[in-house]
Amino acid sequence: MRQKILAVGRRPAVLLPRLMLRQLGLREGAEVEVRMDSRGARIEIMPVAGPQASAETRRFMERADSFIERHRRTLERLAR
Repeated sequence: MRQKILAVGRRPAVLLPRLMLRQLGLREGAEVEVRMDSRGARIEIMPVAGPQASAETRRFMERADSFIERHRRTLERLAR
């Protein structure tokens, strides 16, 4: 999904779709971990382990990450 970087006040921000937040069990004010991958090619946003991220959500995220890594080239071509 493509999103634009917007200005919120004087800071850059990316809006996350409500459905995605709901699926991850996140609400406004929830803590997330933000990091860059080892190649500096993408930004990862993950729920902080705790009540917001259920075991099922963490397994889903691990599977999704694995799928993306396996099919990265194809996904990048499709995104063009």
